[in-house]
Amino acid sequence: MEIRFLKFEGDKNPLPNRKLTKADRDAERMLWKAKISGTRMTNAEVVRRLARSRGRASYKATWALVRRARRRVNRKYAFVIHTASQLNLTEDLVAKWVRQGLLSPDNCTAVAKILRDYSQQPSSLR
Repeated sequence: MEIRFLKFEGDKNPLPNRKLTKADRDAERMLWKAKISGTRMTNAEVVRRLARSRGRASYKATWALVRRARRRVNRKYAFVIHTASQLNLTEDLVAKWVRQGLLSPDNCTAVAKILRDYSQQPSSLR
Protein backbone atom coordinates (compact mmCIF):
# COMPACT_ATOMS: atom_id res chain seq x y z
CA MET A 1 0.00 0.00 0.00
CA GLU A 2 1.52 3.27 -1.10
CA ILE A 3 0.89 6.40 0.91
CA ARG A 4 1.37 9.71 -0.80
CA PHE A 5 1.49 12.95 1.12
CA LEU A 6 -0.28 15.97 -0.25
CA LYS A 7 2.12 18.85 -0.55
CA PHE A 8 1.26 21.86 1.59
CA GLU A 9 2.32 24.98 -0.24
CA GLY A 10 2.78 27.10 2.88
CA ASP A 11 3.02 30.83 3.01
CA LYS A 12 3.93 32.50 -0.29
CA ASN A 13 5.63 35.49 1.33
CA PRO A 14 8.84 36.97 -0.09
CA LEU A 15 10.87 35.48 2.78
CA PRO A 16 9.66 31.87 2.86
CA ASN A 17 12.45 30.62 5.14
CA ARG A 18 12.09 33.37 7.72
CA LYS A 19 12.03 31.92 11.22
CA LEU A 20 8.79 32.70 13.02
CA THR A 21 9.16 34.87 16.10
CA LYS A 22 7.39 34.27 19.39
CA ALA A 23 4.86 36.95 18.44
CA ASP A 24 4.20 35.18 15.11
CA ARG A 25 3.58 31.91 16.92
CA ASP A 26 1.40 33.58 19.58
CA ALA A 27 -0.75 35.28 16.94
CA GLU A 28 -1.08 32.05 14.97
CA ARG A 29 -2.03 30.11 18.11
CA MET A 30 -4.68 32.71 19.05
CA LEU A 31 -6.20 32.68 15.57
CA TRP A 32 -6.10 28.86 15.32
CA LYS A 33 -7.93 28.48 18.65
CA ALA A 34 -10.56 30.97 17.52
CA LYS A 35 -10.91 29.18 14.17
CA ILE A 36 -11.44 25.72 15.65
CA SER A 37 -13.82 26.92 18.36
CA GLY A 38 -15.93 28.71 15.77
CA THR A 39 -15.58 32.15 17.37
CA ARG A 40 -14.65 35.22 15.40
CA MET A 41 -11.62 37.21 16.39
CA THR A 42 -10.80 40.48 14.68
CA ASN A 43 -7.28 41.53 13.82
CA ALA A 44 -7.69 44.41 16.28
CA GLU A 45 -8.33 41.98 19.16
CA VAL A 46 -5.22 39.98 18.27
CA VAL A 47 -3.15 43.18 17.99
CA ARG A 48 -4.35 44.34 21.43
CA ARG A 49 -3.54 41.00 23.06
CA LEU A 50 -0.12 40.84 21.41
CA ALA A 51 0.67 44.44 22.38
CA ARG A 52 -0.14 43.56 25.99
CA SER A 53 2.25 40.60 25.95
CA ARG A 54 5.00 42.12 23.80
CA GLY A 55 5.43 45.46 25.47
CA ARG A 56 6.04 48.24 22.97
CA ALA A 57 5.99 47.14 19.36
CA SER A 58 5.60 49.02 16.13
CA TYR A 59 1.90 49.37 15.42
CA LYS A 60 2.24 48.76 11.68
CA ALA A 61 4.53 45.77 12.19
CA THR A 62 2.02 44.26 14.60
CA TRP A 63 -0.83 44.60 12.10
CA ALA A 64 1.29 43.07 9.33
CA LEU A 65 2.27 40.22 11.63
CA VAL A 66 -1.39 39.44 12.40
CA ARG A 67 -2.36 39.52 8.71
CA ARG A 68 0.43 37.04 7.90
CA ALA A 69 -0.58 34.78 10.81
CA ARG A 70 -4.23 34.81 9.71
CA ARG A 71 -3.20 33.90 6.16
CA ARG A 72 -1.11 30.97 7.45
CA VAL A 73 -3.93 29.69 9.68
CA ASN A 74 -6.53 29.94 6.90
CA ARG A 75 -4.29 28.06 4.46
CA LYS A 76 -3.51 25.32 6.94
CA TYR A 77 -7.17 24.90 7.92
CA ALA A 78 -8.20 24.82 4.25
CA PHE A 79 -5.56 22.15 3.62
CA VAL A 80 -7.00 19.96 6.40
CA ILE A 81 -10.56 20.35 5.10
CA HIS A 82 -9.51 19.77 1.47
CA THR A 83 -7.66 16.58 2.40
CA ALA A 84 -10.69 15.34 4.34
CA SER A 85 -13.07 16.06 1.47
CA GLN A 86 -10.87 14.04 -0.90
CA LEU A 87 -11.34 11.09 1.43
CA ASN A 88 -15.11 11.66 1.79
CA LEU A 89 -14.88 12.56 5.47
CA THR A 90 -17.27 15.13 6.88
CA GLU A 91 -16.05 18.54 7.96
CA ASP A 92 -17.72 17.97 11.34
CA LEU A 93 -15.59 14.91 12.02
CA VAL A 94 -12.41 16.73 11.03
CA ALA A 95 -13.38 19.76 13.13
CA LYS A 96 -13.92 17.44 16.11
CA TRP A 97 -10.43 15.97 15.65
CA VAL A 98 -8.96 19.45 15.35
CA ARG A 99 -10.64 20.53 18.60
CA GLN A 100 -9.29 17.42 20.33
CA GLY A 101 -5.79 18.40 19.21
CA LEU A 102 -5.28 15.42 16.89
CA LEU A 103 -4.85 17.74 13.92
CA SER A 104 -3.03 21.03 14.35
CA PRO A 105 -1.25 23.58 12.15
CA ASP A 106 2.04 22.00 13.21
CA ASN A 107 1.26 18.51 11.87
CA CYS A 108 -0.51 19.43 8.64
CA THR A 109 1.82 17.31 6.52
CA ALA A 110 0.82 14.22 8.52
CA VAL A 111 -2.88 14.93 8.02
CA ALA A 112 -3.11 13.05 4.74
CA LYS A 113 -1.68 9.87 6.27
CA ILE A 114 -3.91 10.07 9.36
CA LEU A 115 -7.06 10.62 7.33
CA ARG A 116 -6.18 8.03 4.72
CA ASP A 117 -5.56 5.39 7.40
CA TYR A 118 -8.88 6.27 9.04
CA SER A 119 -10.83 6.19 5.78
CA GLN A 120 -9.45 2.75 4.88
CA GLN A 121 -10.68 1.15 8.12
CA PRO A 122 -13.84 -0.92 7.90
CA SER A 123 -16.77 1.22 9.01
CA SER A 124 -17.42 -1.10 11.96
CA LEU A 125 -14.14 0.04 13.56
CA ARG A 126 -14.82 3.76 13.25
